[in-house]
Amino acid sequence: MDEQTAHRAFRALLLANSYPGRVQAGPAASAPAVLEALREAVWMDAPQEPLIMPDDASNLLEGAGRGTELEPERGATLIRLVRVDASRVRVVLEGPGVDGRIRAWLPLSPAELAARDRACAAYPLGVDLVFLEPDGGIAALPRTTRVAMLEEV
Repeated sequence: MDEQTAHRAFRALLLANSYPGRVQAGPAASAPAVLEALREAVWMDAPQEPLIMPDDASNLLEGAGRGTELEPERGATLIRLVRVDASRVRVVLEGPGVDGRIRAWLPLSPAELAARDRACAAYPLGVDLVFLEPDGGIAALPRTTRVAMLEEV
């Protein structure tokens, strides 16, 4: 991968985490290509590889590493490769990177959202979620973001 693509991948993930729930342009035109770019640019030397979320990731979210009090950054990063026909839940987001409250559509089931809430309940411990859209867009839900579900679509 060239240096410019690596930089764009890193920057897109940084922006996605800085502005939770908002899709950022990725460095490629498909989710698998963006995943590969992120692996090389961001996670190649990481202490642990991000986990790919299956269709129902409730159990994975429950059992994922949440870091420690001394090293909360060791909490797991979970990635969802979003399908075109993915169902989504409408939520309200609050916390760092959110100006007041915003509404968003997340590609999670209500059960997954509840599991994520439990995994992130003991701040600063928790898990970070990254969503790779079919067109290569990147959205994120950092452990510090508070989520309230409105409805499922």
